[in-house]
Amino acid sequence: MTTKVLLDLDTGIDDALAICYVLGSPDLELIGITATFGNVSQAQSVSNALSILHLLGRDDIPVYPGASHPLVWSKSSPFEPSSAVKAIHGLFGLGKLMLPPSPRRAEKLIAPKAINHLCRSYGRSLAIVATGPLTNIALALDQDPEALSHAGAISCMGGAFLVPGNVTSHAESNINNDPEAASQVFSGSWIAACTHCHAGNQIPKVVGLDVTMKTTLTRRHTSCWSQLNETGQLLASMADFYIHAYQRNNPTMGGCALHDPLAAAIIDHPQLVDGPIVPISVILNGSQRARTLIGETTPASLADKSFQVALEVDSQKASQTIIGAINNCIMQCG
Repeated sequence: MTTKVLLDLDTGIDDALAICYVLGSPDLELIGITATFGNVSQAQSVSNALSILHLLGRDDIPVYPGASHPLVWSKSSPFEPSSAVKAIHGLFGLGKLMLPPSPRRAEKLIAPKAINHLCRSYGRSLAIVATGPLTNIALALDQDPEALSHAGAISCMGGAFLVPGNVTSHAESNINNDPEAASQVFSGSWIAACTHCHAGNQIPKVVGLDVTMKTTLTRRHTSCWSQLNETGQLLASMADFYIHAYQRNNPTMGGCALHDPLAAAIIDHPQLVDGPIVPISVILNGSQRARTLIGETTPASLADKSFQVALEVDSQKASQTIIGAINNCIMQCG
């Protein structure tokens, strides 16, 4: 029996690779995408998700428009990514890849309502993978505080717990883009309901830079994609842009990190990562704003508001698993 997956994306390059991972995994079924701001604007995130799905021949999968800015926002215009982010993901989020627009539009149902509806409709057969700012999830909790606890598995990509951040010395990008949303999600009463209802088997998981920076996609892999078919050539071009950005910033890495695909991969391969079950807090004020902290582990904390924070990863197996599923996705388009 396959696990149904809802991806909550800020559709940049590694988000697109997460889409490919889910579509290429025989144990997962992508039933929807909720698009938010982050690597790109919300409008571009929606457009990119639709275009990637069209490229992969999956125009049947709905895309729901989500938040266009953080919870705390004083500007009159929507969020736009910084020049530093554009240097990593490209002007429009997919490197230099310019896909034709999708023939369809996003759904009218907005992301928070879609999240709650799908949680209540599918229950434990649904997994949610959040790979952008947690704004859509926070808004969903505002509207229906109990719906999220019905989902069977929840995986979030975000945070830097025992390692430096990638925006500042302490802050990871997704958390930095909306610290208030992350704080709300990490401290919500829904977590206790989730772990209690599922007998502790589906504790929400967080994969941050501690583990994602240990998974690698190289030009050797993208070269193989290029030889598969035209879809592989396009995705390789996109990923090579990302790899080149990493070569500038992390020249010894040998490729790019598979941040968002790892968050998806632990849904059907939870053994890829390991870490403590602990509360998480987010600093909201001062020079350490957006820093994620592992809380003290006590009997009370384990029973309420705790996540499994991935601090260890089987790097080789994780990379192989992710790249294998993406290969499958590309070959399905042949």
